[in-house]
Amino acid sequence: MYNSSGQARAYLYTIPHSHAGIEATVKHMRRLSREAATRADVQLTAANIVGGASGAQAAYRIRDFLAGSVVFEFDPLGVELIRTPSYMLDAMHQEGIARGDCDDVAVLGAALGMAAGLEARYVLVGLTPTEPFEHVYAELVTPDGPVELDTTRPAQMPEGVTVFRTARREA
Repeated sequence: MYNSSGQARAYLYTIPHSHAGIEATVKHMRRLSREAATRADVQLTAANIVGGASGAQAAYRIRDFLAGSVVFEFDPLGVELIRTPSYMLDAMHQEGIARGDCDDVAVLGAALGMAAGLEARYVLVGLTPTEPFEHVYAELVTPDGPVELDTTRPAQMPEGVTVFRTARREA
């Protein structure tokens, strides 16, 4: 299955459960964001979003773009779906918005940030002290400090939920 840019729209992997599955998912996210950051559609979109801004200002523009362009949607039951940035951008161009969950937005945000010349990393969030991580977002590293791109948390988690632990991984 391919999108209008000729990129595969979906890949099927078997991912183990628990902590090993989280690390495997982040590995796929890293590959997708790095590949996408070099694609013309992602680079052009990033340039249009940041409009010549740099550093924290560029990162905040990317976050605002994500907040206004992606509507939260859970993955299908029993499936960990990670949409490519090109797939998300195609949906935005065709429908005005894209739909996805936290990992979709994290991969897109990381790719846009890297295409704009910023370092990106993933932040894994644990909502219990011992269970596997349950949420992820990208943050962009700027000279003024990191800018989080967590635009799906309000739709995904109830108000006042406690974050027990976080871990950062290179995007």
